[in-house]
Amino acid sequence: MTQKKQHFIQQSGKTDNQQFPIKKNEEHDSGPAFPVGEVKKKESEQWSSTESMTACVGAGRFPFWWPTTSEGTIKLNEDTTFQCNGQLSSLTIENTILNSKLENEKQIKERLEAEIESYHPRLAAALQDYDEIQTSKKDVELAFQRAREEWVLLEETLNFDISNLKDNNEMLSQQLS
Repeated sequence: MTQKKQHFIQQSGKTDNQQFPIKKNEEHDSGPAFPVGEVKKKESEQWSSTESMTACVGAGRFPFWWPTTSEGTIKLNEDTTFQCNGQLSSLTIENTILNSKLENEKQIKERLEAEIESYHPRLAAALQDYDEIQTSKKDVELAFQRAREEWVLLEETLNFDISNLKDNNEMLSQQLS
């Protein structure tokens, strides 16, 4: 068993058989029942927390995939750089898309604000027309009310005059008879 494997088993607290199940009809030293890449991935996920990694490295405990040579460190740094560059490219593309959307939204907002500004004079003119119409309507209503009052007065005067004429006519008829 390799030193890294022993160190990992000691750190995980699991026995060799629990950590690396033996396939049927194979010897124990022939390797794990699943690819090492999956183990590395699983351990990498467990060690992804910077705090836990810092604490364990400070205590001298390392996962078995942790590089122990400068070439391993360089490879790890290259992998990390490659991964970070991929993330940076992805974020740069996302940022470009979001900036484009933001610029588009700004243009739409400016266009709508200009359109609203163009409605202000039309609204002011419409309000002025409305006020003039309301004033005219009040003037017409007042004129109609005066005309109606005059008509009622004239009707009363006419009825009074007709009544007087009838009375005079009756009196004259009686005088002639």
